[in-house]
Amino acid sequence: MDILRLDWNEYHKYIDKLADKIQTSKSKAKSFAYKYVAGLEPDDLFIAVHLSHRLGIPVITDINLLSMLTNFSDTNGLVLVVSNIVETGHTFESIMEQTGCQFDTAVIFKDENSNYKPTHYIKIPKEHIYFPWEKCGL
Repeated sequence: MDILRLDWNEYHKYIDKLADKIQTSKSKAKSFAYKYVAGLEPDDLFIAVHLSHRLGIPVITDINLLSMLTNFSDTNGLVLVVSNIVETGHTFESIMEQTGCQFDTAVIFKDENSNYKPTHYIKIPKEHIYFPWEKCGL
């Protein structure tokens, strides 16, 4: 399998593309905007923080906070849950099951064999992806 090693510049270009795609799709529904972005796995915090800055919304880093939000208000559609890549979708589905809410999802990469389709994504890679913060072992 081929390997794609992203450097920080490439990563930020993908973040910009993803943020633009999110903003474009949400601008069609003028009364709608995400209130929070959540990155719940350690590697997801990079993308969550960068999208938070780009979209101007706060970050949630703990599933317990998501669960608390569901007790106080209807969070369906207000939270964007993000990850670097979706391979199976089990993590997203598990979060929705644990919180009892449906969330929009965003990833930079969607595995070509994944049956799960995120709300927003940029690319379906054929390569194994290494992000700038990961050691690739080569």
